[in-house]
Amino acid sequence: MAETEYNRDIIEHWLLTCKNTTSPVTQQPLPPDSDLTPNHTLRHLIQSWCIENASLGVDRILTPKPFLDKSHCSKLTKQLWHPDSKMKYLQELDFLAAKNERNMMFMVEIGLPRALFSFVVKCFEQNCIYGIEEALRVLFSFRFHPLKQRFLFEKTIRLSDH
Repeated sequence: MAETEYNRDIIEHWLLTCKNTTSPVTQQPLPPDSDLTPNHTLRHLIQSWCIENASLGVDRILTPKPFLDKSHCSKLTKQLWHPDSKMKYLQELDFLAAKNERNMMFMVEIGLPRALFSFVVKCFEQNCIYGIEEALRVLFSFRFHPLKQRFLFEKTIRLSDH
């Protein structure tokens, strides 16, 4: 498939919020495992042009902050079970979940909702309330369909019974 340059906010809205599975330019289906890759060269060229034309009133574009990737999200999920750091990681997950749809997509793909349900169940089993409110806040941000919520919860309860 040919590479096409898009504005990140617009293409993420197209793919994630509107749930489109085709290229907005060619209307060809996109591979299900495709991922967005920042074009750093193009961004640097645009930034250089902005600097060169600052005297004409052109503002420099800012370098965007890096987005969450699957490996970082997986690392955060594993840290949930460390008693000394779980609050720090739950707060970071809460912040990242609220930031954008792409982060939410990664979190769902790596199984974060199920891990959070398991975390809550384990806390209740151990009579430990430390972190439950934060974990539930992150879960609430996913806004699953009620049947999906029920499925995840029931499966987690079954897993915790074994």
